[in-house]
Amino acid sequence: MDLREFDLKRFREERLKLTQEGLAKLLDMRQDQVSRLEKNPADMSLDRFLQLCDVAQMTPNQLLNYKLKNPDPLPLVDPYADIRRRRMRLEQYLEPWRAQLQAADDALFIKANEQLSDFEQVVRTYTAKPLLAFLGRSDAGKSRMINALTGTSQLPAEWQPTTSIRVYVKHIADKPSWMDEPVWVFKKPAPDDPGWDFRRFADEEYCNAWKLEAGSTDVLHKYGTRQGNREIEQEAGAAVVFVDAPILLGCDIVDLPGFGTGDREEDEIEAQRGREQADAVVYLSPANSFMNAEDITFIKHVIRDLPPVELDGTAPPALANLLVVASQAHIPAEEDLETILQTGAERVYHQVPAEVWAEKTAITGRQYTLTDFQQRFYTYTLDNGQLRLDLERALSQLLQEYLPGVWRHRVHQAINAARRKVLQYYDHEVARIKSMPHQREEVSARLEEIRRYQPELQAKLDSAKQAVYTEIGVLSHETRLKFEFWYGTYITPDTIEAIIRERKYTKRQAQEYIGGNLNDMIYTKVRTLLEQATTTLGRQVQHYLDTFDQGVTELSAVSIPGAQIPFDTKGALAGGLAAATVLGGFGVWAGSLGNIGTSILVAKGVSLLGAFGLVGSAGGAIANAMISAVADPVAFAVSMAVGLGLLMKWALGDKWQTRLGRRLYEAIKEQDVVAQYSQAIETYWADTKEGFRQVTQRMEDQVNAEIAAQERLLAEDSGSLERLLARTERIRDMFAGICWETEL
Repeated sequence: MDLREFDLKRFREERLKLTQEGLAKLLDMRQDQVSRLEKNPADMSLDRFLQLCDVAQMTPNQLLNYKLKNPDPLPLVDPYADIRRRRMRLEQYLEPWRAQLQAADDALFIKANEQLSDFEQVVRTYTAKPLLAFLGRSDAGKSRMINALTGTSQLPAEWQPTTSIRVYVKHIADKPSWMDEPVWVFKKPAPDDPGWDFRRFADEEYCNAWKLEAGSTDVLHKYGTRQGNREIEQEAGAAVVFVDAPILLGCDIVDLPGFGTGDREEDEIEAQRGREQADAVVYLSPANSFMNAEDITFIKHVIRDLPPVELDGTAPPALANLLVVASQAHIPAEEDLETILQTGAERVYHQVPAEVWAEKTAITGRQYTLTDFQQRFYTYTLDNGQLRLDLERALSQLLQEYLPGVWRHRVHQAINAARRKVLQYYDHEVARIKSMPHQREEVSARLEEIRRYQPELQAKLDSAKQAVYTEIGVLSHETRLKFEFWYGTYITPDTIEAIIRERKYTKRQAQEYIGGNLNDMIYTKVRTLLEQATTTLGRQVQHYLDTFDQGVTELSAVSIPGAQIPFDTKGALAGGLAAATVLGGFGVWAGSLGNIGTSILVAKGVSLLGAFGLVGSAGGAIANAMISAVADPVAFAVSMAVGLGLLMKWALGDKWQTRLGRRLYEAIKEQDVVAQYSQAIETYWADTKEGFRQVTQRMEDQVNAEIAAQERLLAEDSGSLERLLARTERIRDMFAGICWETEL
């Protein structure tokens, strides 16, 4: 082996058990020089190499031939084998039908193809595996840990920071047949566009539209690391890698850019998106600087947003889907590790706002104690199997027991409910077609009445919509004014000083925590104001929905004597929500749509587990997810904390709390934090208005389409109706033939 293949970083960490700074001292060089050598070990001079041999007490040949042993991949018994088998059988059954429907161009088959696509979306949503996200600072070792758990070297894991895009890792069995390479890289999206949706990885047309390049892991190094050409790197936004690893039978994995690099705002944005999508999180922080101020700023909001797994009668431990890891645990003395974990957990627990714990208790009925929280903390190192044993056990239990326990009964429930809904539609269609030859005059007369009534209904709908628009304008203005008044009243130097004194912070603690504490107050206030205002808006939105429902019932657009068939108002609402490009606060109404609401929320970026818990729950919980997408508290907290280290020079003497409070107040005033949050409020309401406009337009278009369909049906002669009936019954039989066993 030559030096180009020598992993100096791992050798330093796992063989020498030294930090970069420690090795730099022994080699009489600067820390940044060690960093550069870890990136390119071949640049090491002969003299420097011999120095390294002396430090390691090894001969040159021993050092060059030294092999760092990787642990075995995490063993996992496939928890979703039965679901996957049934889904495969379902796909085989539907494949010929799909081809026939897509090839036809008449209205009946186009409608059936849309319904089949909606049904398959429910299947894809509910049979997808949980997403496990690896989060942490840029030097925490996320990619290296994923490589170890999967037993591969697929992810770039050299000197950090390395990962620069979201990298989704899936089992090789999930790779679609048309994907001819194991790595696909996708284009970077425009600002405010979430970009390539990893849940649509099997959609050939969609993936090809986003495709940047495909190939081996070299492609991932080219586009997905911070070590290559900067212009090339900026072309990519995400990638998917297919790997043969047991752990990937129980989850998909996403490796995210580390935050806190200081030179790339995109890293924080990508980490935020990964946090929102995740069903479970492994949070890494280096053991020798465990849970520093940056970690605490980020992980607080991970805890706030992470959906609970302790639902549905299951009994996992509190926060079972959060694993906090002291990585590189071989560097500190082993006897210090327990203290490192305990004190880190205490610091985080007491920095999480009390209302966050209260919200979780309200959802799950469980208390979240410090003892519970400390049990979610683990050590990890590649060098010592005993120091990673507890984490591996907890991860196996999460992926093999707790998450599958939530998934299984929901799969059956959702797929069979979707099947029943579409069958009901075709039962009605068959009845309508059969009645048509005997009821032509009545149907014709009824359609005449409908056309006469349509302008009146549209006027009512327009009036109800205008009331919503007016209310949104008022609420946007009021919310912003209330926030700015509250901010001006409560965010003062005295407030900051009071927090420092109430929490009995030392100077160092104040430096680490006060920026985050202040931002917690601000973000909580904004969220509360938006939740309250969204509830107020709900009355006007509900008035529109009631007007719509009553109007289409009055129209009876799909009703004929002897075959009363109500218009599917919820289906129209679901179609509008699914098609809308933004939702804002209007996303709350997805909660009334059951399983299809879950699919909509997942498509909008909410995690699977989060959507499971949000649908059917209080609307405010869904609003929280939408609010978080607009106002990222982590970004604001990091922004607010800029310069805190410099502030401490002003915090001298007996009244350092007063001086620090004044200086921090001046710093956040300079950054115009109030204006940033005010803009987030305005964006939320702008998105809510546009979402409402898009959804209602789609709903009204569907009513017009149903009336047009009735007119076409009326124009058919007896022979055409017989042929239409036969084709409709055939499509109904297709959906009736869908088999998904009732027990899992």
